[in-house]
Amino acid sequence: MCKLNELHYILVCREGHGYSNGNCIPCALGKYKSSIADAVCNNCQYGKTTEQEGQTSSASCSKFYTLILTRSILIKQ
Repeated sequence: MCKLNELHYILVCREGHGYSNGNCIPCALGKYKSSIADAVCNNCQYGKTTEQEGQTSSASCSKFYTLILTRSILIKQ
């Protein structure tokens, strides 16, 4: 009796996209992926983030700045 080999499908995601729940999705902010593979996206170094989703290089990671805006209110008496 012959046994047939099972076929296995590997989902390969392009650069800038990671594998999640059977789909390729753009890497989230603060992540990138430079290779074609089914691997997850890589995190930027601590204190750095990306400006857009789907980045393909660690060079896309830049310093993260928090902008705090304050609003002055003048009250006439």
